[in-house]
Amino acid sequence: MTKLSRREKKSCDSKKKQDDEDRIVKFRCDFSSTQLKVMLARGWTQIVDSEDVSWHLWWCDTGDMLRQALDGDRKKLLPHQRVPHFRNHYELTRKNYLCRNLKRYKKALTRAGKMAEARICEAMPVTFELPSDYRMFVEEYYK
Repeated sequence: MTKLSRREKKSCDSKKKQDDEDRIVKFRCDFSSTQLKVMLARGWTQIVDSEDVSWHLWWCDTGDMLRQALDGDRKKLLPHQRVPHFRNHYELTRKNYLCRNLKRYKKALTRAGKMAEARICEAMPVTFELPSDYRMFVEEYYK
């Protein structure tokens, strides 16, 4: 077995320390939430300073700061940084938009002759956007 010189041992120790630092997940969270508790329970490191850009994950609301960070022309995220949102996310996360998009998708599948796939879209319950759909809601309620 070969012995390492002091210089080689010091180099290995510093490389090991760097590898350990690379494995630490650093995150930003703009509000107290269950997600914050879970990330801390996993041993991840919270970045509190908003000027510190060493974070890997930013759990944030979908406000103006997020829009600026995800703007395609002026993308401000570093390659190692992730934000769990995407543009137009409300098209899937709001029930009324999801229903509308499923109806569009069903029409497209029907036109393409894919009837079995189109039947899958029928699983969406009847959806109303109040107050504009109030009359339809009342009619459906009394059926």
